Amino acid sequence: KSKSRVKTQPGYIRTLIAGLSRHQSRWRWIGVLGSCVIIIIAYGYGLHRILEFDPARNEGEVVVGYFQPSLEPAYDAYRNDRQYVAGAFNLFANLGLKTILTARGELDVLVAPESAAPFHSSAAPDTDSSAAWQDRQRELYSPTMHSILILLARYGRVDIVYNELTVAANHGYHNSITVMDAESAERTASYHKRRLIPFGEYLPGELESDSVLRPFFPEVSRYRPGDHALPLPIQIHRNPNRPARRRPVALPELRPETMTLLSDPAAVRARFPAPGRTSDEIDLERTVYFAPLVCYESLFPEYVRAFFIQRQRPVPALIINTSNDVWFGNFIEVYQHNAGARLRAIEMGRYMVRANQSGLSTIFDPLGRAVVPPLQPGERDVRAAAVPLRTEVTAYMRHGNFSVFLFTGIVILLMVIGLCYPSLRRPPVA
Repeated sequence: KSKSRVKTQPGYIRTLIAGLSRHQSRWRWIGVLGSCVIIIIAYGYGLHRILEFDPARNEGEVVVGYFQPSLEPAYDAYRNDRQYVAGAFNLFANLGLKTILTARGELDVLVAPESAAPFHSSAAPDTDSSAAWQDRQRELYSPTMHSILILLARYGRVDIVYNELTVAANHGYHNSITVMDAESAERTASYHKRRLIPFGEYLPGELESDSVLRPFFPEVSRYRPGDHALPLPIQIHRNPNRPARRRPVALPELRPETMTLLSDPAAVRARFPAPGRTSDEIDLERTVYFAPLVCYESLFPEYVRAFFIQRQRPVPALIINTSNDVWFGNFIEVYQHNAGARLRAIEMGRYMVRANQSGLSTIFDPLGRAVVPPLQPGERDVRAAAVPLRTEVTAYMRHGNFSVFLFTGIVILLMVIGLCYPSLRRPPVA
């Protein structure tokens, strides 16, 4: 009897395997159909977004101008190079004025790219702060940069969004996006870059004092990350609904001697006093908020999403990304960065203004399409366009990466099923 049991056991096993094998094709089809369902859902949602998108369904629009200076890389050795810095300031002023004139006085916002005025700040030393703090501010403050910003704001009656360095509370500095108001020609708000590049913008372990790595990497900046995803405001002093009949602003005369004042902010203010506003302009005035992104922060979806899910802060109506890819020349990294930033416009359902120091500079719509011909790497020029403001809530805003994790989990499960069940078809070893 014992021998007969031993002989019959392989028969039971073969019977079990045969039964499972009959169901193997069913599991294979489940895996195939499951994968098809995921693809259909993903492409179906994308098609739905495309078909439902209506450019006319917006909350008004703003006219945004930006320029691309295509400077040489701002190596640390250039920090005290007067010729390099003067050349950068000269391009900032001239391209800024060219942008204003290109828009024929209809510009609402002027965007300058990252490092358009390298190494410096427009924040004058705060006389109410400590002597040590004022000394740190003086290291960064440039009256020339400050004067140029006042000139552009007052001359074109535009809010200016620009990149600068600001003093951090601890050791180091912030890489910041700041807004200068057109009416007051004052800095109104700043956002500090939160995602820094290791060995590019900071050295690991370098917080209150220099890192032991500093002698080996002297070119690395001493930036400190910001703490908050802070939407920044811009004041629209003219009709945000922008009918075609809107009358352009009459630009004041710009005399050659005006350019000699660009080291004296007070003199520029006196030359271009705050413009008066009509009652219609006051009635139409409103504040628009945007999500500021410095350089490669645009590659991190959750960092961008953080601007849109804060209950106690206004929801941005557009995205502005100031960037600097001059280090990569005309190589693939420039195009990869641009493509990654494009995805953020799609995820958030917002127009994105992307001002790059050396290209690619463009404007993406909520479907990721470039609505303005991109300025190519190395090109030096300006662009201006009407940018619609949107307030829709997208699926990615609500759920973040949950759907990505869910679909990934389903795919892994289907892979496990496909890998495990075919092995049951193998005949047992005698």
